[in-house]
Amino acid sequence: MKRAAPICYTLTVLALASGCKKEEGSPGHTFSLFTHPLYAWHTGNELTATETFWVDAATGDTLELGGHAKIFFDPAAFITSGGAPVSGPVRVKVLVVLDAADMVLVNKTSIGDNNGTRQLLKSGGELKITADQDNVQLGIVPNSATVMLPGSDPDTDMRTSYSTTTASYTGDLIWTTTGDTAYVVPDSILQAFGEGDWFYYTFTINTLGWVGCGTFQSGATASFNITTPPGIDYNNAHVWVVVPALNTAIRRSGLVGGTYHHFDHLPIGLDAVIVSLAEVQEGQYYSSFTNITIADGLAPTLIYQATTLAQFEAAVRAL
Repeated sequence: MKRAAPICYTLTVLALASGCKKEEGSPGHTFSLFTHPLYAWHTGNELTATETFWVDAATGDTLELGGHAKIFFDPAAFITSGGAPVSGPVRVKVLVVLDAADMVLVNKTSIGDNNGTRQLLKSGGELKITADQDNVQLGIVPNSATVMLPGSDPDTDMRTSYSTTTASYTGDLIWTTTGDTAYVVPDSILQAFGEGDWFYYTFTINTLGWVGCGTFQSGATASFNITTPPGIDYNNAHVWVVVPALNTAIRRSGLVGGTYHHFDHLPIGLDAVIVSLAEVQEGQYYSSFTNITIADGLAPTLIYQATTLAQFEAAVRAL
C-alpha cells in the first residue's frame, strides 16, 4: 500500500526545501533535508485525531471530546497574546492522547523533567489545545479552563503537567509536573449504568498547548540497549518501550549506533513491550513486538515481520 503524505505536510516540506540556501564559502553546496519516512504517517494520525469546536468567547462552553474527555471554558476565558479580552466565536482544536497506544500512533510520548533528569512519567492522559480567531492564536486567562481526563485506576499522586519542549533527537514531549493536584472525581453516570469504577482526573489549566497529568515513579531504574537488524535503523524505524501499568510510552533516549537504540531511567521490575515500526521501502512496512520485564543489562535484538499500517495500529491498540 503506497502512503500519500497529507497536503499540509507536503507543503511544509516543500517550503523548507525551497528555503535552503547555499552555505557561505561553499559554492554549489546545499543543505540536505532529511525527513523520517514515518513522519507523514504520524502527522496524518495527528490530523485525523484532532477535533475542532467553536466556542462563544463571552459565554464559554463545555467540549465533549473523544474518549469521554472534557474541557470546560469559563465565560471570557479567551484573551489575545497581549492579554486583551476576546469576543465572538473562537475556534478550538484539541488532540486527545489518553493512552499509550495513542502516544505511539501520534508519536507523542510521556517523558518528564525530574529535577534535570528525563524520566518516564505515569500518565493520566495528554491534550494538545489550541485556540484562534481569524487564524490569530489566542490564549486563556490562567485557571479559566478545566480539563477532565477519564480513567479506571485512580492515582491520587497525579499532578497537572505542561509541555513546551520537544527533545530534538526523538521528538518526545518533555513534561514539567506542577504542585497542582489532578483531583479524582467519580463519574456517577457511568457507575450507575454498571460501566465500572470510572472517574475523571480533574484540574484547571493556566495556559493552552500541551496539558495533562502525570506522576514520577519512585524506585530503582534501568538502562539498556535494543538492537535492530541490518537494514532497519534510525533512518527508517521508530522504537518505543510501552509500559501498560503506567499508561505510558517512551522512544529511545539516545542512539549508540545506527541499529543500537538506548533507553534509560526506566522503572525496574515492570512488564513492558518493545514496539517498533519500520518502512524499509516506500509502502513496505515491518513491525516488531517484544515482551520484556525491565531490568539492567537487557540486550534484546528485535525480530520483524511484514505488516500493514492498519495491522500495526490494531496490534498497538490491543496492548
